[in-house]
Amino acid sequence: MGFHDDAIFPSQIAVDSTFGWGFQTAILTSKSGAEQRVARREMPQHVGDVSTGILDPEQLLELKAFHLARRGALYGFRFKDPLDHLSTDADPCDPNTQISHTDQVIGTGDGTTQSFQLIKTYVDGNHEYVRKITKPIDGENPVLIGLSTGGTTSQVAASDYTVDYSTGIVTLATAPGLDQNVTAGFEFHTPVRFEADADKAIEVAFQEFKYGRIPAIGIAEILEGGVASDEFWFGGSFTYSGPGTDTNGASTTILLSAQQGRYNNINFTSAGGRVMLPDANTVQPGGPHFYVHNTSANNSLEIHDKVSGNLDTLPAGGSELRSVMCYYNPDLTPAGNIWVVLSN
Repeated sequence: MGFHDDAIFPSQIAVDSTFGWGFQTAILTSKSGAEQRVARREMPQHVGDVSTGILDPEQLLELKAFHLARRGALYGFRFKDPLDHLSTDADPCDPNTQISHTDQVIGTGDGTTQSFQLIKTYVDGNHEYVRKITKPIDGENPVLIGLSTGGTTSQVAASDYTVDYSTGIVTLATAPGLDQNVTAGFEFHTPVRFEADADKAIEVAFQEFKYGRIPAIGIAEILEGGVASDEFWFGGSFTYSGPGTDTNGASTTILLSAQQGRYNNINFTSAGGRVMLPDANTVQPGGPHFYVHNTSANNSLEIHDKVSGNLDTLPAGGSELRSVMCYYNPDLTPAGNIWVVLSN
Protein backbone atom coordinates (compact mmCIF):
# COMPACT_ATOMS: atom_id res chain seq x y z
CA MET A 1 0.00 0.00 0.00
CA GLY A 2 1.51 3.36 -1.05
CA PHE A 3 1.65 5.97 1.70
CA HIS A 4 3.44 9.32 1.85
CA ASP A 5 4.15 9.51 5.57
CA ASP A 6 5.51 13.06 5.35
CA ALA A 7 2.46 14.37 3.47
CA ILE A 8 0.04 16.29 5.73
CA PHE A 9 -3.18 17.61 4.26
CA PRO A 10 -3.29 21.44 4.24
CA SER A 11 -4.39 22.43 7.72
CA GLN A 12 -6.56 25.43 6.86
CA ILE A 13 -8.59 23.46 4.31
CA ALA A 14 -8.91 20.59 6.85
CA VAL A 15 -10.37 22.89 9.52
CA ASP A 16 -13.40 23.75 7.37
CA SER A 17 -13.82 20.29 5.83
CA THR A 18 -16.49 17.79 6.85
CA PHE A 19 -15.20 14.55 8.38
CA GLY A 20 -17.17 11.76 10.03
CA TRP A 21 -17.29 8.00 10.52
CA GLY A 22 -19.44 4.94 9.98
CA PHE A 23 -19.54 1.15 10.25
CA GLN A 24 -20.66 -1.36 7.62
CA THR A 25 -23.47 -3.56 8.87
CA ALA A 26 -25.64 -5.82 6.73
CA ILE A 27 -29.22 -6.19 8.02
CA LEU A 28 -31.03 -9.35 6.93
CA THR A 29 -34.80 -9.25 7.49
CA SER A 30 -37.07 -12.29 7.21
CA LYS A 31 -40.69 -12.21 6.06
CA SER A 32 -41.77 -12.36 9.70
CA GLY A 33 -39.87 -9.17 10.43
CA ALA A 34 -37.14 -10.82 12.49
CA GLU A 35 -33.69 -9.55 11.60
CA GLN A 36 -30.09 -10.60 11.83
CA ARG A 37 -27.24 -8.10 11.74
CA VAL A 38 -23.84 -8.98 10.27
CA ALA A 39 -20.80 -6.85 11.05
CA ARG A 40 -18.96 -6.79 7.73
CA ARG A 41 -16.34 -4.55 9.26
CA GLU A 42 -15.44 -4.49 12.95
CA MET A 43 -13.96 -0.98 12.84
CA PRO A 44 -15.45 2.29 11.58
CA GLN A 45 -14.10 4.06 8.54
CA HIS A 46 -13.70 7.83 8.69
CA VAL A 47 -14.71 9.65 5.51
CA GLY A 48 -14.95 13.29 4.56
CA ASP A 49 -15.46 15.99 1.98
CA VAL A 50 -12.63 18.50 1.73
CA SER A 51 -14.38 20.69 -0.86
CA THR A 52 -16.18 22.54 1.95
CA GLY A 53 -12.83 23.82 3.21
CA ILE A 54 -11.89 25.62 -0.03
CA LEU A 55 -12.56 29.32 0.50
CA ASP A 56 -10.43 31.04 -2.15
CA PRO A 57 -8.57 30.29 -5.41
CA GLU A 58 -5.22 30.00 -3.64
CA GLN A 59 -6.54 27.10 -1.53
CA LEU A 60 -7.91 25.42 -4.64
CA LEU A 61 -4.46 25.61 -6.25
CA GLU A 62 -2.90 24.28 -3.03
CA LEU A 63 -5.29 21.33 -3.12
CA LYS A 64 -4.48 20.72 -6.78
CA ALA A 65 -0.73 20.51 -6.03
CA PHE A 66 -1.37 18.19 -3.08
CA HIS A 67 -3.67 15.94 -5.12
CA LEU A 68 -1.21 15.73 -8.02
CA ALA A 69 1.65 14.81 -5.69
CA ARG A 70 -0.44 11.93 -4.31
CA ARG A 71 -1.27 10.74 -7.85
CA GLY A 72 -4.94 10.93 -6.95
CA ALA A 73 -6.03 7.95 -4.87
CA LEU A 74 -2.73 6.07 -5.30
CA TYR A 75 -0.84 7.34 -2.25
CA GLY A 76 -2.23 7.85 1.23
CA PHE A 77 -1.49 10.84 3.45
CA ARG A 78 -2.03 12.25 6.92
CA PHE A 79 -5.19 14.21 7.81
CA LYS A 80 -5.75 16.08 11.07
CA ASP A 81 -9.37 15.55 12.12
CA PRO A 82 -10.37 18.89 13.68
CA LEU A 83 -12.72 17.18 16.16
CA ASP A 84 -10.63 14.13 17.09
CA HIS A 85 -6.84 14.42 17.07
CA LEU A 86 -5.99 14.35 20.79
CA SER A 87 -5.57 11.56 23.36
CA THR A 88 -7.64 13.55 25.87
CA ASP A 89 -11.43 13.81 25.88
CA ALA A 90 -11.21 17.57 26.51
CA ASP A 91 -12.34 20.08 23.87
CA PRO A 92 -10.02 19.65 20.85
CA CYS A 93 -10.98 23.09 19.53
CA ASP A 94 -9.87 24.91 22.69
CA PRO A 95 -6.30 26.19 22.20
CA ASN A 96 -5.71 25.76 25.96
CA THR A 97 -6.38 22.00 25.88
CA GLN A 98 -3.21 20.06 26.72
CA ILE A 99 -2.32 16.39 26.41
CA SER A 100 -0.98 14.49 29.46
CA HIS A 101 1.10 11.33 29.89
CA THR A 102 -1.87 9.90 31.84
CA ASP A 103 -4.53 10.33 29.09
CA GLN A 104 -4.69 6.75 27.80
CA VAL A 105 -3.70 3.32 29.15
CA ILE A 106 -2.00 1.61 26.20
CA GLY A 107 -0.87 -1.61 27.90
CA THR A 108 0.04 -3.51 31.06
CA GLY A 109 3.51 -4.77 31.85
CA ASP A 110 4.40 -8.46 32.13
CA GLY A 111 8.10 -8.04 32.92
CA THR A 112 9.09 -8.95 29.34
CA THR A 113 7.21 -6.88 26.77
CA GLN A 114 8.85 -3.59 25.82
CA SER A 115 6.80 -2.46 22.81
CA PHE A 116 3.23 -1.15 23.00
CA GLN A 117 0.83 0.13 20.33
CA LEU A 118 -0.72 3.55 20.86
CA ILE A 119 -4.49 3.31 21.28
CA LYS A 120 -7.37 5.58 22.17
CA THR A 121 -10.33 4.19 24.13
CA TYR A 122 -13.80 5.68 23.69
CA VAL A 123 -16.07 4.94 26.66
CA ASP A 124 -19.87 5.06 26.82
CA GLY A 125 -21.15 3.80 30.16
CA ASN A 126 -20.20 0.12 30.46
CA HIS A 127 -19.23 -0.14 26.79
CA GLU A 128 -16.08 0.94 25.03
CA TYR A 129 -14.37 1.00 21.65
CA VAL A 130 -10.58 0.80 21.26
CA ARG A 131 -9.02 2.60 18.29
CA LYS A 132 -5.53 1.78 17.08
CA ILE A 133 -3.43 4.92 16.56
CA THR A 134 -0.83 4.44 13.82
CA LYS A 135 0.04 8.03 12.89
CA PRO A 136 0.99 10.04 16.00
CA ILE A 137 2.20 13.59 15.41
CA ASP A 138 5.87 14.36 15.99
CA GLY A 139 5.67 18.10 16.44
CA GLU A 140 5.34 20.69 19.15
CA ASN A 141 3.70 18.10 21.44
CA PRO A 142 5.45 14.73 20.87
CA VAL A 143 4.15 11.50 22.42
CA LEU A 144 4.29 11.49 26.23
CA ILE A 145 4.66 8.21 28.16
CA GLY A 146 4.02 7.35 31.82
CA LEU A 147 4.43 4.31 34.05
CA SER A 148 2.25 3.56 37.06
CA THR A 149 4.28 2.98 40.21
CA GLY A 150 1.72 3.79 42.87
CA GLY A 151 1.15 7.08 41.05
CA THR A 152 1.95 7.56 37.38
CA THR A 153 5.46 8.79 36.63
CA SER A 154 6.31 10.63 33.43
CA GLN A 155 9.08 9.02 31.39
CA VAL A 156 11.85 10.79 29.52
CA ALA A 157 11.81 10.61 25.72
CA ALA A 158 14.87 9.08 24.01
CA SER A 159 16.41 7.73 27.24
CA ASP A 160 13.32 5.94 28.65
CA TYR A 161 11.39 5.30 25.43
CA THR A 162 11.29 5.80 21.68
CA VAL A 163 8.34 6.23 19.34
CA ASP A 164 7.92 5.06 15.76
CA TYR A 165 5.84 7.92 14.37
CA SER A 166 4.99 5.96 11.22
CA THR A 167 3.37 3.03 13.09
CA GLY A 168 2.45 4.34 16.55
CA ILE A 169 4.56 1.73 18.37
CA VAL A 170 6.23 2.84 21.61
CA THR A 171 9.34 0.94 22.76
CA LEU A 172 10.51 1.29 26.36
CA ALA A 173 14.17 0.95 27.30
CA THR A 174 13.18 -1.39 30.17
CA ALA A 175 10.20 -3.74 30.17
CA PRO A 176 7.51 -2.57 32.63
CA GLY A 177 7.01 -4.80 35.65
CA LEU A 178 4.09 -7.17 36.16
CA ASP A 179 0.72 -5.33 36.20
CA GLN A 180 2.43 -1.95 35.74
CA ASN A 181 0.27 0.24 33.48
CA VAL A 182 1.82 2.04 30.52
CA THR A 183 0.04 5.33 29.80
CA ALA A 184 0.35 7.85 26.98
CA GLY A 185 -0.63 11.30 25.77
CA PHE A 186 -0.41 12.26 22.12
CA GLU A 187 -1.77 14.11 19.11
CA PHE A 188 -2.48 12.06 16.02
CA HIS A 189 -3.36 12.13 12.34
CA THR A 190 -5.82 9.84 10.54
CA PRO A 191 -4.31 7.98 7.55
CA VAL A 192 -6.51 8.70 4.52
CA ARG A 193 -6.54 8.72 0.72
CA PHE A 194 -8.52 10.56 -1.91
CA GLU A 195 -11.58 8.69 -3.10
CA ALA A 196 -11.42 7.45 -6.68
CA ASP A 197 -13.98 9.95 -7.98
CA ALA A 198 -12.01 12.88 -6.50
CA ASP A 199 -10.12 13.09 -9.83
CA LYS A 200 -13.23 14.15 -11.71
CA ALA A 201 -14.45 16.34 -8.84
CA ILE A 202 -11.25 18.39 -8.77
CA GLU A 203 -11.40 18.82 -12.54
CA VAL A 204 -14.92 20.22 -12.26
CA ALA A 205 -13.97 22.33 -9.23
CA PHE A 206 -11.82 24.63 -11.32
CA GLN A 207 -14.74 25.26 -13.67
CA GLU A 208 -17.36 25.79 -10.97
CA PHE A 209 -15.41 27.67 -8.30
CA LYS A 210 -16.25 31.09 -9.72
CA TYR A 211 -19.93 30.23 -9.38
CA GLY A 212 -19.52 29.11 -5.77
CA ARG A 213 -20.37 25.52 -6.60
CA ILE A 214 -17.69 22.89 -5.92
CA PRO A 215 -18.54 19.17 -6.13
CA ALA A 216 -17.66 16.89 -3.26
CA ILE A 217 -13.98 15.96 -3.09
CA GLY A 218 -13.96 12.82 -0.97
CA ILE A 219 -11.30 11.37 1.29
CA ALA A 220 -11.50 8.01 3.08
CA GLU A 221 -9.59 6.51 5.97
CA ILE A 222 -7.14 3.75 5.05
CA LEU A 223 -8.01 0.67 7.11
CA GLU A 224 -5.48 -2.05 7.80
CA GLY A 225 -5.90 -5.31 5.92
CA GLY A 226 -4.27 -7.80 3.65
CA VAL A 227 -5.08 -9.73 0.53
CA ALA A 228 -8.28 -11.75 0.84
CA SER A 229 -10.79 -13.36 -1.52
CA ASP A 230 -14.25 -11.90 -2.03
CA GLU A 231 -15.71 -14.85 -0.13
CA PHE A 232 -13.73 -13.86 2.97
CA TRP A 233 -15.32 -10.42 3.20
CA PHE A 234 -18.78 -11.12 1.88
CA GLY A 235 -20.92 -11.84 4.92
CA GLY A 236 -18.31 -10.86 7.50
CA SER A 237 -15.79 -12.92 9.41
CA PHE A 238 -14.97 -14.17 12.92
CA THR A 239 -11.63 -15.13 14.43
CA TYR A 240 -10.92 -17.13 17.58
CA SER A 241 -7.53 -18.01 19.01
CA GLY A 242 -7.46 -19.64 22.43
CA PRO A 243 -7.54 -22.86 24.43
CA GLY A 244 -9.59 -25.85 23.36
CA THR A 245 -10.38 -26.85 26.95
CA ASP A 246 -10.63 -24.99 30.23
CA THR A 247 -8.68 -25.76 33.41
CA ASN A 248 -11.22 -28.45 34.33
CA GLY A 249 -10.89 -30.23 30.98
CA ALA A 250 -14.25 -29.07 29.61
CA SER A 251 -14.33 -28.46 25.84
CA THR A 252 -14.35 -24.93 24.52
CA THR A 253 -17.38 -24.55 22.24
CA ILE A 254 -17.56 -21.75 19.67
CA LEU A 255 -21.17 -21.03 18.68
CA LEU A 256 -21.49 -20.05 15.01
CA SER A 257 -24.06 -17.45 14.01
CA ALA A 258 -24.83 -15.16 11.09
CA GLN A 259 -24.15 -12.14 13.31
CA GLN A 260 -20.47 -12.97 13.65
CA GLY A 261 -20.00 -13.72 9.96
CA ARG A 262 -19.65 -16.41 7.32
CA TYR A 263 -15.90 -17.08 7.50
CA ASN A 264 -14.70 -18.54 10.83
CA ASN A 265 -10.95 -18.66 11.48
CA ILE A 266 -10.44 -21.00 14.46
CA ASN A 267 -7.07 -21.58 16.14
CA PHE A 268 -7.37 -23.81 19.20
CA THR A 269 -4.12 -23.59 21.16
CA SER A 270 -4.88 -26.86 22.97
CA ALA A 271 -6.80 -30.03 22.13
CA GLY A 272 -10.53 -30.58 22.69
CA GLY A 273 -12.16 -27.59 20.97
CA ARG A 274 -15.31 -27.67 18.88
CA VAL A 275 -17.59 -25.38 16.91
CA MET A 276 -21.36 -25.67 17.29
CA LEU A 277 -23.76 -24.97 14.41
CA PRO A 278 -27.10 -23.26 15.06
CA ASP A 279 -30.42 -25.07 14.64
CA ALA A 280 -30.61 -25.96 10.92
CA ASN A 281 -34.35 -25.22 10.87
CA THR A 282 -33.66 -21.55 11.61
CA VAL A 283 -31.90 -20.96 8.25
CA GLN A 284 -32.80 -21.29 4.57
CA PRO A 285 -31.58 -24.41 2.72
CA GLY A 286 -28.58 -23.84 0.49
CA GLY A 287 -25.40 -22.02 1.33
CA PRO A 288 -22.63 -22.18 2.13
CA HIS A 289 -23.80 -20.56 5.34
CA PHE A 290 -20.38 -20.91 6.99
CA TYR A 291 -16.75 -21.57 6.18
CA VAL A 292 -14.87 -23.20 9.08
CA HIS A 293 -11.10 -22.91 8.82
CA ASN A 294 -8.88 -24.78 11.28
CA THR A 295 -5.71 -22.67 11.38
CA SER A 296 -4.16 -24.51 14.32
CA ALA A 297 -0.86 -26.17 13.49
CA ASN A 298 -1.15 -28.66 16.35
CA ASN A 299 -4.79 -29.26 17.32
CA SER A 300 -7.85 -30.64 15.54
CA LEU A 301 -11.36 -29.26 15.92
CA GLU A 302 -14.82 -30.83 15.65
CA ILE A 303 -17.89 -29.42 13.91
CA HIS A 304 -21.04 -30.29 15.86
CA ASP A 305 -24.76 -29.78 15.61
CA LYS A 306 -27.36 -30.37 18.30
CA VAL A 307 -29.04 -33.27 16.48
CA SER A 308 -26.23 -35.42 15.09
CA GLY A 309 -23.35 -34.44 17.33
CA ASN A 310 -19.95 -34.51 15.64
CA LEU A 311 -20.37 -34.00 11.87
CA ASP A 312 -16.69 -33.74 10.97
CA THR A 313 -13.23 -33.46 12.49
CA LEU A 314 -10.74 -31.04 10.96
CA PRO A 315 -7.19 -32.29 11.55
CA ALA A 316 -4.34 -30.04 12.62
CA GLY A 317 -2.01 -28.46 10.13
CA GLY A 318 -3.41 -24.98 9.60
CA SER A 319 -4.91 -25.56 6.14
CA GLU A 320 -8.16 -27.49 6.71
CA LEU A 321 -11.26 -25.63 5.47
CA ARG A 322 -14.89 -26.83 5.36
CA SER A 323 -18.01 -25.42 3.72
CA VAL A 324 -21.20 -25.85 5.76
CA MET A 325 -24.41 -26.17 3.72
CA CYS A 326 -28.04 -26.63 4.74
CA TYR A 327 -30.16 -29.37 3.13
CA TYR A 328 -33.90 -30.00 3.42
CA ASN A 329 -34.43 -33.70 4.13
CA PRO A 330 -38.01 -34.92 3.59
CA ASP A 331 -37.15 -38.32 5.05
CA LEU A 332 -36.70 -36.97 8.55
CA THR A 333 -39.49 -37.44 11.08
CA PRO A 334 -40.68 -34.76 11.06
CA ALA A 335 -39.17 -33.48 7.79
CA GLY A 336 -36.71 -30.67 8.24
CA ASN A 337 -33.31 -29.19 7.54
CA ILE A 338 -29.95 -30.81 8.26
CA TRP A 339 -26.39 -29.52 8.07
CA VAL A 340 -23.96 -30.93 5.51
CA VAL A 341 -20.19 -30.39 5.82
CA LEU A 342 -18.14 -30.41 2.59
CA SER A 343 -14.38 -30.49 2.17
CA ASN A 344 -12.83 -27.68 0.13
